[in-house]
Amino acid sequence: EGIVWEAMMTANKYTLDNFILILDNNGLQLDGPCDVVMPPLDMSAKAAAFGFETYDIDGHDFAQILDTFDKIRQSQNGRPKFINAKTVKGKGVDFMENKLEWHGTAPNAEQYADAMRQLERGRN
Repeated sequence: EGIVWEAMMTANKYTLDNFILILDNNGLQLDGPCDVVMPPLDMSAKAAAFGFETYDIDGHDFAQILDTFDKIRQSQNGRPKFINAKTVKGKGVDFMENKLEWHGTAPNAEQYADAMRQLERGRN
């Protein structure tokens, strides 16, 4: 994480208000649930401590995502931006949803086809 924190400090130091960091905050990491492995505390508060303007959103709500980008476009205040997008790992695919084993694992051809069918049904 040291490189991440240094990048965040650099973005703030050079007033990169066109720099947007998006955290896909699904509560999981490779070794297990974040709250068990290493509780991350309040990520937006951490970003704010590095000088970022922060936004907490539902990462599955496309209207909210677009609205947040509109707000960011209008905010030319010299501060980098941080979007904490709360999501559910594998949302919309019954065999993947909130399942740790899909963190960093690619589906085979059959699983991929099944996942795409489920996602397509969910859009209708």
